[in-house]
Amino acid sequence: MPVRLTITGSTFRQGRIDRGSVHVVDGRFEDEPGPRDRHVDLPAGWIAAPGFVDLQVNGFAGHEVGGSAEGHAAIARALAAEGVTAFCPTLISGTEKEYERAATAFAGTRWPDDGSRSLGIHLEGPLLSPARHGAHPPDAVDAADASLVRRLVELLRPRVVTLSPERDRALPLIAELATAGVVVSLGHTEAPPELMDAAFAAGASMLTHAFNAMPGLEARAPGPLGAALLDANVFIGVIADGVHVHPRMLALLVRLTGPRLIAVSDAVSATSAAAGVHRLAGGGTIRRLGDRIENSRGGLAGSALGLGGAAGRLRAAGCSTEQALAAVCDAPREALGMSTSLTSGEPADLVILDRELRPRATLLDGHVVWGELP
Repeated sequence: MPVRLTITGSTFRQGRIDRGSVHVVDGRFEDEPGPRDRHVDLPAGWIAAPGFVDLQVNGFAGHEVGGSAEGHAAIARALAAEGVTAFCPTLISGTEKEYERAATAFAGTRWPDDGSRSLGIHLEGPLLSPARHGAHPPDAVDAADASLVRRLVELLRPRVVTLSPERDRALPLIAELATAGVVVSLGHTEAPPELMDAAFAAGASMLTHAFNAMPGLEARAPGPLGAALLDANVFIGVIADGVHVHPRMLALLVRLTGPRLIAVSDAVSATSAAAGVHRLAGGGTIRRLGDRIENSRGGLAGSALGLGGAAGRLRAAGCSTEQALAAVCDAPREALGMSTSLTSGEPADLVILDRELRPRATLLDGHVVWGELP
């Protein structure tokens, strides 16, 4: 049924929080209210904001990206509880046969109307540094080359590709992908600043999960992160779960990035799922221990927390409320070349947040798909 709705209170748009109204007419944002609107007044301190966008979701609530069409639909529905209205399903490194199975699962997926929208695949790997493979299968990383990535791009049509610029033929591959409209992010890398600069000049525009799977900042070795911080055109992703990055390092990153900061969940099948052991489709297991998820080697293997609490954690680390919301609402959209701020004519996808910046209701096309309006 068509939705005609006016929400009045604090609104986040164009990077600012102001008192105003959000008008939804037949499922889209409009500048003026429609006839017979339902009116909702937000409690003091609550905020209406564009729906969260998560660029790195490997799985959620017991399901893996690439596992099955039914699993994809379940992930999309479950993400609504995190305030996420759009996401990039993310595939980590695997064999070519595993990617082919994932492509079949995607081809059969019917994305639900009451779940987060898919923005296209994030192909994280397999062209990564073997020295920084992290939770990715080392054999798959070792075997990868630029020609494999080209075949995977043809097969999967990804929106984002994460790769390491020090791998053979990576720079011309970056230029090819960027020219074709793929967002290239650098990660799982030990590349020196000069090589990072060359990769950004070739067309890379993001850094994948800052501080993780890369060297840190050192006095005589700025590393990949240092190069990204110094390039004003580069968006910088961070897993803002309080586990992958120490809160004080997160506070430092907040001060250095401004509007370029993108919070991601790096969610996996064990996120928002029961504690204990979870089996992976490609073999192996991960274990959820409180707010930490580990692989069989004891290393971090994704985040136990979704994106719903990221804005609050960023604010606790020193972000203004506006910067915290920009990291989950605006910056990921800008990185993908999307409209950002409750724009007239766009689908009415938004999230209603309480004083602690926790999602209380998630709306898609103006319909409440999770929670409830006050």
